[in-house]
Amino acid sequence: MKRASACLTLLFILLSCPLWAAPVAVKAPGKVVVYYVHGTYRCRSCTRIEALTRQAVQQGFAAELKQGRLEMRVVNVEEPANRHFIQDYKLYTKSVVVAEYQGQRQLRWQNLDRVWSLLGNEPAFKAYVAEAVQAYLKGRS
Repeated sequence: MKRASACLTLLFILLSCPLWAAPVAVKAPGKVVVYYVHGTYRCRSCTRIEALTRQAVQQGFAAELKQGRLEMRVVNVEEPANRHFIQDYKLYTKSVVVAEYQGQRQLRWQNLDRVWSLLGNEPAFKAYVAEAVQAYLKGRS
């Protein structure tokens, strides 16, 4: 009798659950990309901007790089496949751009235009880049 009662209870529970379930929206993990955008010709200042940017990212965000939440890409806009960056980010010179993505969709971006004026002050340069990256990783700008 107890077994029949348990079976009926289980059957009642199963029948009261909908056979269809609403799909659960799985949000793709967000990612922040730091671009150093340059042309084919690169002066000493240009290579220094790339080096300091890379140092700021690697020294300040090793865990985020390892987790895949942060990425740094060096892009030559004179290559045909990369020319769109000029229009996408309204570029007029070599630049550092921080962009946030949700899956394949870019949510926002920021051109770190002060990198040129901070080039002579390494600690200030790295702090400027790190603050922008941190803000994007935390979802604010």
